[in-house]
Amino acid sequence: MRGAADRYSHPEIFGRLGEENARTELARELQQLEGDPLVTLTDAPYVAANLVRKNGTNRFILHLVNYDKPLRNVRVRLDLTGFSKKIDRKKIHCLSPDLEASIPVQATAKGSLLEFTLPSLEVYNVVVIN
Repeated sequence: MRGAADRYSHPEIFGRLGEENARTELARELQQLEGDPLVTLTDAPYVAANLVRKNGTNRFILHLVNYDKPLRNVRVRLDLTGFSKKIDRKKIHCLSPDLEASIPVQATAKGSLLEFTLPSLEVYNVVVIN
């Protein structure tokens, strides 16, 4: 936020928010400051994602809640840069009350970037990594 504070003074930007180009400029600046998202979902506009790290471990738990109709083939991208140097793609499992048992997740990993596709997301899935 320091960068935005240096660029915009309170009256300057808020006095211009009625102008579309000022809103676009502010949104672009804020997006640059926040960086890339940790979790990116494709074709899942009504899915909430929450990624947590188990204290003292390299284990991550991704909670996915679907507020829309059941989905198929949900693509997930996790950017764990700065949080994990290595991801064991063989230790990724999906659990859900909608599934009879946990299922292994086939993923590709490049350093701290992880990508996988969940075959289905009814209401709630948990993906355990490492």
